[in-house]
Amino acid sequence: MKKKDKEIIEYSDKEYLKIVNLNVFYGNIHAIKDVSFNVEKGSITTLLGANGAGKTSVIKTISGLNKKISGAIYFEGENIIKEHPEKIVKRGIIHCPEGRRIFRDLTVKENLSAGGYSVRDHKEFNENLEFVYSCFPILKERERQQASTLSGGELQMLAIGRSLMASPKLLMLDEPSLGLAPLIIEQIFEIIKHINQKGVTILIVEQNARQSLEISDFGYLFEVGRMVLGDTSEKLLKDNKLISTYLGGSNDE
Repeated sequence: MKKKDKEIIEYSDKEYLKIVNLNVFYGNIHAIKDVSFNVEKGSITTLLGANGAGKTSVIKTISGLNKKISGAIYFEGENIIKEHPEKIVKRGIIHCPEGRRIFRDLTVKENLSAGGYSVRDHKEFNENLEFVYSCFPILKERERQQASTLSGGELQMLAIGRSLMASPKLLMLDEPSLGLAPLIIEQIFEIIKHINQKGVTILIVEQNARQSLEISDFGYLFEVGRMVLGDTSEKLLKDNKLISTYLGGSNDE
């Protein structure tokens, strides 16, 4: 029996990642309900919403980690919704999960090397390592230290750095500011902007709505598994309903 050809569509940079009528189930729970949105090539896009709104479920599904699903996920014009996680990684879609999840018994450099396991070209691997160290000089200083000795902010830097070692085309960051001090959060968001300026498209899941929108091009608001609002970040930052509900304060002052 002939293997069915993959579903491929024409796409523009505005449809670099295209989510179409995505549904996700956990047992009998309908967690994501007919969600559709695009991520433009070269953009920073933020998924907003309270805990349990479905943001993490969306990026886990893009990563291939959820299997009871329907709809379509197009990346560079090809539907990847049934692909295994390792093949999705090889496409350049890299997921930096919430909670850092680094290997605490390994050194900083060993953690970074683990992140680049799929990169076979030695020159590319070394270029990625130098890029990580340029983004996070503290990791270069601590490359021989055991990861368990790092501070919370340094662990987050290591988690992002490990993701960069895989040569991402699309980098998905799940709650990169969670549990960090305000000064470290500011540094992390500045680094995310820098990574984007180097050509990496970024999709962020964040509860820190204001700061994430301030560095983003686009934002999508989720409520109870549905995408209820989507626009440019500039317009969302002027949306009084969004501000009063998620950001605090009002633009009427």
